[in-house]
Amino acid sequence: MRLRCFAMLLMSCCAAASAVAARGDPEIQAGRDNPAYKYAWWMHEGKSGGMWIAASPDGYDFKLLSLHIVLHHNHDINNIFYDTLRKRYVATISVYQHGPTWNGDRRATMQSASQDLLHWEKPWFILTPDDGTDPPETQFYAMQGHLIRGDLWIGLVKVLHDNFRASGTPEGSFGVGHTQLAWTRDGQTWVRDQTPYFEPDPKPGAWDHAHAWMDYQLPVGDEVYIYYGGYKNGHKVNRFEERQIGLVRIPRDRYVSRDAEAGGGSLTTVPVILKGGQLTGVFSVDYLGKLIWSSRVWSTAKMTPGHRNGPKAA
Repeated sequence: MRLRCFAMLLMSCCAAASAVAARGDPEIQAGRDNPAYKYAWWMHEGKSGGMWIAASPDGYDFKLLSLHIVLHHNHDINNIFYDTLRKRYVATISVYQHGPTWNGDRRATMQSASQDLLHWEKPWFILTPDDGTDPPETQFYAMQGHLIRGDLWIGLVKVLHDNFRASGTPEGSFGVGHTQLAWTRDGQTWVRDQTPYFEPDPKPGAWDHAHAWMDYQLPVGDEVYIYYGGYKNGHKVNRFEERQIGLVRIPRDRYVSRDAEAGGGSLTTVPVILKGGQLTGVFSVDYLGKLIWSSRVWSTAKMTPGHRNGPKAA
């Protein structure tokens, strides 16, 4: 079987095949010395339920690595990523089933790992709804957009609420989706921030009014380009006409900020033990403002001349 592909991002979330051609991704290129594994293509076969793998030396001509499903699961979303910290391939896959922390069958996310793209570990859950803390009927269209920064691995979680309806949409529309952040340091267990990270445009009629699902992170200089899928009216509404690809940009490593109000604010960190005689912090503060370090070691901070955005606590 040979496949011809030019796409970097193919959005076919609900079709029998769900695939991304990772042309030039460093995590795929670093995966093996064998040039046949320089690019990988993965797809889901809906009838028998599972992931197929094809590989290519040039990103254009792909051949199946196996004539059989390499990783079985019962939903249609797959994603593979090369974990450069642990030198292995990782798959995040979607399953549709019930579980101990949620009622009824819903979409949840599992993870597996492989050294050769053919033999995969038994999958384990990494993203599951929690009826005690999540809004009603929370479910996940898996997690993609993986990016490793230092020892921190960041993923983009696609959250779905089929029980919600976007405002101003046609009668019969249903489904609202946003993106959350998740991260791991051990490559096995994940922490999910339940606060929405990226949400649909609130204006009725906007092309991304119902869904804003981030799928891919691309570092470019001092920025990260994040590509996302936007749905206009709902989850299953005119899916061949109303789904488009958007792009947002963020400064590198600026996923979260803490902004003080006009009256000031406080930021408390976990306790740490530091070795050294001086602590330098980089902050955006006004010269007329005050910066207070509350700890057993430093109790005041002073501005160092010439360091408008870099006060030092000594």
